[in-house]
Amino acid sequence: MLLTVDIGNTNVVIGCYRDKRLYKSHRFDTRKNLKANEWRKYFVKQFNDHMGAAPREIKQICVSSVVPKINKKFSTLCERYFRTAPFFVSHQCKLGMAIAVEHPGKVGVDRLVNTAAAYAKYKTDLIVVDMGTATTIDVVIKPGVFIGGIIFPGPALSLQSLYDKASQLPLVPIKKTESIIGKNTAACIQSGIYHGYIGMFEGVIAKMKTELKKEMTVVATGGLSVLFAKATQTINHFEADLTIEGLRMIHEWNRP
Repeated sequence: MLLTVDIGNTNVVIGCYRDKRLYKSHRFDTRKNLKANEWRKYFVKQFNDHMGAAPREIKQICVSSVVPKINKKFSTLCERYFRTAPFFVSHQCKLGMAIAVEHPGKVGVDRLVNTAAAYAKYKTDLIVVDMGTATTIDVVIKPGVFIGGIIFPGPALSLQSLYDKASQLPLVPIKKTESIIGKNTAACIQSGIYHGYIGMFEGVIAKMKTELKKEMTVVATGGLSVLFAKATQTINHFEADLTIEGLRMIHEWNRP
């Protein structure tokens, strides 16, 4: 059994694969400030409570991490608990695509995993939207070349920043609003996030298509993407498991 692990700034997403088929997946808070032994106990509890697999069944582990301070903790956990060393994805792996940017080693590995997975599935010119702590919109073009993208704060980070910096504004849940015009402060903030990000996606993606002079296919992933993907025709496909599926593919491509 293969365990795929996507370590992000806000969430960790894990998936168990049997014979290339996703057996079970689970998302939980990253909690990157826990001490090493606390974080290991926390991860093990999440695995035991939600994955329905015994540690001895995990024969291989493939990891995407954008939180360097957790990597050593996780490596130790894998060696002690699963009795196997994890494979960390990097820009030097076989990704099924070239990387045509100024500093490939500085590109978030989650961005590379997502675009690699999307291109492997659709084999066309793609824009890939991932909504996490940061929202990224990346471009991969035929015959499989990652050419860069944009990064801006994700919806939850924008809301938290607004709450932290504006004394009279409440922290509200992110949700769809039927009217763009809010009738109270909470509704105004929710509308600003919901319709504001939809407008941002539509505007940015339109500009990308114009600059590239291509009719791009747009794929969305990430915890919040499902909320926004349904609200705009700009997004063609929603792939909930794109990152962990990408990890499965990359592990297969890089096996000795």
